[in-house]
Amino acid sequence: MSNDISEIKKLGYVRSNKEIPMCNIFNRTPFFVPLRKKNYNLVVNKDNAIKFKNKTYEFTLYGCKLNLTIDYPMLALIIKHWVNNMQTDNKAVTVKINLSEVTDLLKKNYTGSRQSNHASIKSSLERLSKVKVSLIKSNYKGTKVSPSLAEYHPILTKQDFYYKSKPKYIEVSISEFIKNIYSQMFNISLLDFTLVDVEKVVGSPSENSKALLRFFTKQGYDFIDFKLATLENLLGFKYKTPPLEGRASRNKIKEILDELIESKFITQYKKARGWDEIRIIPVTLCDDIDIVNQVIDLLKSNFSNFRSKPDIDEEKEKLKAKAQLDPKIKKYENLMILLDRLE
Repeated sequence: MSNDISEIKKLGYVRSNKEIPMCNIFNRTPFFVPLRKKNYNLVVNKDNAIKFKNKTYEFTLYGCKLNLTIDYPMLALIIKHWVNNMQTDNKAVTVKINLSEVTDLLKKNYTGSRQSNHASIKSSLERLSKVKVSLIKSNYKGTKVSPSLAEYHPILTKQDFYYKSKPKYIEVSISEFIKNIYSQMFNISLLDFTLVDVEKVVGSPSENSKALLRFFTKQGYDFIDFKLATLENLLGFKYKTPPLEGRASRNKIKEILDELIESKFITQYKKARGWDEIRIIPVTLCDDIDIVNQVIDLLKSNFSNFRSKPDIDEEKEKLKAKAQLDPKIKKYENLMILLDRLE
């Protein structure tokens, strides 16, 4: 990239809940995990902390677990307003949000001025304040996290709920943790983030489907094969009591993918390489189930560049050639790209 500052793009105003810039530590890890409602406020001590490590991230999280029904969209809304505040004040830490905006996003009908009428929102703010995160690594394009984040930090350092005022509002202060992981927001080529349609996440039918949907949002059209272990991590199966594994894990993932078919986010899925991987076709790639069933085994894998070149399957190549001539399939431009023939 040139050193010309005019070529450096910053994270600008966020004008919609359908495009909130969420750092991928929130989308690609068990930072938020599916929980039953009765377990939202369970205390998590250090002995039972969520400890996660892969090539990009390493962190430990305790104090409480964060859910996807309220906590994820709540944090997203806070980030949206904080990013907007940062456009005019690059030292901003305080965020004020009208309660009506929160309830509209969460699709909740809260009434009255009693605190108990808004308990779920208040509890979410408390969890975002009580959770403690030690971030050891968040390595994106060579960027490094501050060594100070190896110490434990909350997400919010302050949270107030003005439920008797007119209009009702919440006021929070973001922590060093949030400031650090968004430290590259004025040079987004170095910011590890995804513009997430948070309204779609909220509308997904269950905690589990929300967990996968916010991850799939990150993927390009050519990413259709997913490691089973990756999906298990996103769903927090190893952090359940007892951990969910083996056949029980696979059956649960099939159940969740069926939910995403029902909610018209994906069209079809199929196990691949035994159960090591799952091929998942989103509606954005092709929304015609008959076409998907015709070509699902013919599409190029996103892992193909990391594997030795396979022997050419003449029968499969003939099927690809036939599919490429089908006028119904030609309507799906990205699908045609994935019908790439081997030479």
